[in-house]
Amino acid sequence: MRNPRRYRWLILFGFVLAIHLLGLGDGLAAEKVRYGTSIKFFPKFYLPPLAAEKTGAWKNLGLDVQWVAFRGGAAHFAAVAAKKIDTGAAASIDQVHSGSRGVPIIAVAQLAEGKSDFRLWVRGDSRYKKPADFRGAKIGVTRAGGAEYAFGQVLLKALGLSKDVKMVGTGSTAASMAALKAGSVNGLVLTMFRVANLREKGEVRQLASVDDYLPDPWLPWVVYARKDFAAAKPSAVTRIIKGILSSARYIKDHPDWAKARMIEMQRYSPAVADFLYPHLRFSTSGRIEKKGLENVRTFAIKFGLVPATAPPIEQMYTNRYLP
Repeated sequence: MRNPRRYRWLILFGFVLAIHLLGLGDGLAAEKVRYGTSIKFFPKFYLPPLAAEKTGAWKNLGLDVQWVAFRGGAAHFAAVAAKKIDTGAAASIDQVHSGSRGVPIIAVAQLAEGKSDFRLWVRGDSRYKKPADFRGAKIGVTRAGGAEYAFGQVLLKALGLSKDVKMVGTGSTAASMAALKAGSVNGLVLTMFRVANLREKGEVRQLASVDDYLPDPWLPWVVYARKDFAAAKPSAVTRIIKGILSSARYIKDHPDWAKARMIEMQRYSPAVADFLYPHLRFSTSGRIEKKGLENVRTFAIKFGLVPATAPPIEQMYTNRYLP
């Protein structure tokens, strides 16, 4: 007499084998993916992974995602180059810079809309009341050649202050903040997210916005993938993007949850979280507009972040992995 249980197992085995032979088994088992960001404490970097964990977005897509936050872009993209990170989120200017230096990455989706979020900040009690007053001043930046330095150049050129203001390398954001408090520099070029708590206390105030002088359109934040990973596992890249877009919708539909996480992660006050939330602007389509990234590339070349021989824009992005 035939064993019905045995035949059921044989049928199940044959079904699973057929799926794998047809190349459809990529989503059946949890795919391990290493997802990187240059820093941890930045809402546009930590909210999507936290939302994906909260909603089970990536898990439901058959992904086992390990989020790795680094201490700066240099360490982040060194790990990408060493194949220790598969995909992640980054400022577009960092993605263009790293890609031009040989890191094999490509932008696969837009993470957030808007522009740079960088502003020129002065002490709350500073004598500088308007940008024209800033002649003869000094601006603290982490290092020459970085994003702060480049965005500061844009601002100074637009304001006609390039020859009248000196940029001083401090080595770190914390050192820049200390230098501003001590009065050894008169201003800082940082994002609003970095100084939000100080702004609320009145310790710093905005003197000018870099975003007013950047070209339109502009692509500020991207999801990237290592090129070899994307070529070998395209469905994993698509599912990563799908999870991020799902998280973006959750963040948009649940502002109280997002603000609570910002308060938890960065000790923002409720008032600061309320102020910053509208500036998140996560993309819900993920589509990269060529002209936006092209403007970033042109900007990076103009201000010496990448050589004029940087790869053409067509090699820096793709929309083919969008869900």
